[in-house]
Amino acid sequence: MRGSAKVMEFIWGDDPDLELTEPPPDVVLGSDVIYSEGAVLDLLSTLRQLCGGETTIFLAGELRNDAVLEYFLECAMKDFVIGRLDQRQWHPDYCSSRVVLYVLVKK
Repeated sequence: MRGSAKVMEFIWGDDPDLELTEPPPDVVLGSDVIYSEGAVLDLLSTLRQLCGGETTIFLAGELRNDAVLEYFLECAMKDFVIGRLDQRQWHPDYCSSRVVLYVLVKK
């Protein structure tokens, strides 16, 4: 498989540059981005703006605050189909009971 990747600084909640959304990315990766209830709505707004109907979002992170994670999932379910990747599918070196990997696609 060949492709390209683009990394750009972006502040959640701001309107993304057209360069980020046209065409919509195939994949969005996020790590340790679910950490504060105050940031959840801006994160989700950004994901809605960035993603097209064919975009897959992968969000990985350590479970630090169950209430924040529950709030994120509750809010995300309004606009996204959410799955959790089973750790049996991961490389054994990266498995941990405190790490999760969610996969989201727009409804």
